[in-house]
Amino acid sequence: DLMAPPSPFSIMGGVLRSILGAAERAESDVANHSPLQEVQRLEEKLEQAVTAAHRAAESLERHVAVVEKLADSLGPLSESVTRLTEQLNSLMKVTRPVAAAEHELSRVERLFGRRHRPADTSTAGGGETETPTS
Repeated sequence: DLMAPPSPFSIMGGVLRSILGAAERAESDVANHSPLQEVQRLEEKLEQAVTAAHRAAESLERHVAVVEKLADSLGPLSESVTRLTEQLNSLMKVTRPVAAAEHELSRVERLFGRRHRPADTSTAGGGETETPTS
C-alpha cells in the first residue's frame, strides 16, 4: 500500500484544496486592499479631522469671548486708574504743607536740642546729671 500510486481523486483533491486556499488568500487580500476599504479608512480619518476642527473652533470661540470680556474691562479699569491718580495728586497737595511743617519742626528741635545738651554728661562720681530745661 505504501508503494501504491496515488489515486486520481487524491491528486485532484490536493489540487482543489490548494486552489481553494489560494482563492481564500486572494479574497482576503482584495478585501483588505480594496478601494472600498481605502475609502472607508479615508472617511474615518476625514470624520476625525472634522471633529478635531469643530473642537478647535469651539475652543477658539471661548478664547475670543474671554478676550472680548478683557477688552470690555479695559475702559473702566483705565477710568479707575485715572481717578486714583487724580486722588493721589490731591492727597500730595494736601500733605506737602504738613511734610514741610514737619521738616521745619525737626530742624527747630535739632537746633534747640544742641543748645541744651551739656558738653560732658558724666560726673566724677559716675552718675548722671540733669540738664536744665528752662
